[in-house]
Amino acid sequence: MVAALLADTPNGFAQSTYAPQAQEPTGTLRVLETLLAYAGLGPDASGKAERLLSKFGSLGAVLRAEPRQLATAGALPMTAVAVIGAVLAVHRAALQERLPERLKIESHEALLEFIGEELRHRREEALLALFLDSDYRLISVEVVATGSVNRCPITVRQIVERTLDRGASALILAHNHPSGSMEPSARDIETTRSVQATLRTLDVELLDHVIIGTGAYSVLGEREIV
Repeated sequence: MVAALLADTPNGFAQSTYAPQAQEPTGTLRVLETLLAYAGLGPDASGKAERLLSKFGSLGAVLRAEPRQLATAGALPMTAVAVIGAVLAVHRAALQERLPERLKIESHEALLEFIGEELRHRREEALLALFLDSDYRLISVEVVATGSVNRCPITVRQIVERTLDRGASALILAHNHPSGSMEPSARDIETTRSVQATLRTLDVELLDHVIIGTGAYSVLGEREIV
């Protein structure tokens, strides 16, 4: 059933080739500089691009920064902040085309690519939920909680209520560790087991809980899935 859907292993992601890039490409500065130039910064674009990359560490982190952070840390006008936000929206839409609404989840690589791109560059922990129907087709993808660098506060009840509200029959959870660690904390394991047990009483499956760090780790499978 689920094994046939996702893979030959209990949680289905073991055969994935997902692996985040170790470093940004050499053209990253140029790409950001060009983007800021198009946003109207002219000769200031180069210096501001360097400042943003120094502050946030990568192009992905710049794209996912809060507007107020971009305006403050990069001293950007709101027009430039809006352009960066538009680029992120286009990028997300392009990725989600590979996981369109009501498409049956059959591609491990597409799924992990989407999860990785959504979470990998975040500077704070965030919990992503993929809600599926009884045929394991995607209903929606949502960031259900955000937190600090090392904690993302959410209760089991909140996860269960959101799942039932979406009419989901199955759920995949994923969250990031900004430190790059893929080791699940005691809280990660406890929350996963509690969510799984509670959902089981409601005939809802928790297919997996994936941790995104320097690679990916399955909490339910207790193994790396890189």
